[in-house]
Amino acid sequence: MCLMSVVLPAPFAPTSPYTPPRGTDKLTESRAVLAPKRRVSADTSMTDSLTFAIGYATEGETAMKRIVFSIIALTLIAAPILAVDAPPGPNPKLKELSYFAGNWTCKGTSFAFMGMPEHKTTAHVEAAWTLDKYWLSLRYHETKTPINAYPIDVRVFWGWDDEAKKFAGGSVDNMGGYGTQNSSGWAGDTLTWEGAMHAGGHTMKARDVFTKVSATKVQHMAEVEMDGKWTKLDEETCLKSK
Repeated sequence: MCLMSVVLPAPFAPTSPYTPPRGTDKLTESRAVLAPKRRVSADTSMTDSLTFAIGYATEGETAMKRIVFSIIALTLIAAPILAVDAPPGPNPKLKELSYFAGNWTCKGTSFAFMGMPEHKTTAHVEAAWTLDKYWLSLRYHETKTPINAYPIDVRVFWGWDDEAKKFAGGSVDNMGGYGTQNSSGWAGDTLTWEGAMHAGGHTMKARDVFTKVSATKVQHMAEVEMDGKWTKLDEETCLKSK
């Protein structure tokens, strides 16, 4: 944008030229600045406003460009970090535990231990793959009976430890106990888990042995080591539901 001055033609312009008398020149105070206060004429005010607006817009555009460039730079830096390869998937060794997936009914004997008398037990087991099939989740819960007034309810997770190259297991129960175990896998028809059990203020070595009888029948025995001696906790036979 530019400011324009217009010369008016006749009849709007003077009809004859005007010549000021000689020797009568006098100084006229500038309209742009009057001391002691600064007063800006319309032309000066508009020019300064345009200069300020253009400068402000330029600074704004520069700041915006800096923000945009910063976002682009961060995106380029973060891209290699965010582009993480997908997990390799569950280890094929886990398929060896598929035998246990399904519903089971177990009957057996729980031997006297830590103040609890020997008694017969009936329990149900639900086992299914979970967490993208990295873990086999098992729930073992006994049926309450007059002779088994405090039935056990246990949650178990079985998976694979890539570092140890072994099966890994963990469990918690409804009496505050918990355990961690490992297994080298099937040895013929026998799968043995060994680790530690924490219960009643004690830490004991624990062992669970599963013996496959058929595709739908398995025997289970659990024992712990106390004072250097292995003590049998329970024995049971489990049948898989059809």
